[in-house]
Amino acid sequence: EAPLGPPDLQAFQENFALDDRCVKGLEELTPSDQTIVVDVVTSKERCNNPSAFTWATVRQMRSNPGLLKLEFLRRHIDERARDNLAKLPAQAQEYVAMQVDPLAVRNLSAFTWKQIRAVQEGGARGGGCGGCGGCGGCGGC
Repeated sequence: EAPLGPPDLQAFQENFALDDRCVKGLEELTPSDQTIVVDVVTSKERCNNPSAFTWATVRQMRSNPGLLKLEFLRRHIDERARDNLAKLPAQAQEYVAMQVDPLAVRNLSAFTWKQIRAVQEGGARGGGCGGCGGCGGCGGC
């Protein structure tokens, strides 16, 4: 599998008749974050106001990207990876999702599995995801 390419923002704007504020907000995001926002918006069925939904998604990507990245990840990994990701605590799931760069990762399911195993092994040693402070670790480092 090849990594995803950056989205064509002009085509996205034209397809959804987005206003300039949305496009400007999208352009200010990293290409990886643009990819996720475009994916979330295009996967939404029956959107009455695509500009409002896109703008809200851009704002969420800026303020709380973990949940959007987790939504993206769940949609693009295989069932086995999705099921095992769901077995992790919510904070650990978000941590795994935050590690994904959709423009750099060739196989999102394999990458997710690697991150799940790292979280599980770290948790077994008391480190959690990312050591102290990651995913609610001790926070004292």
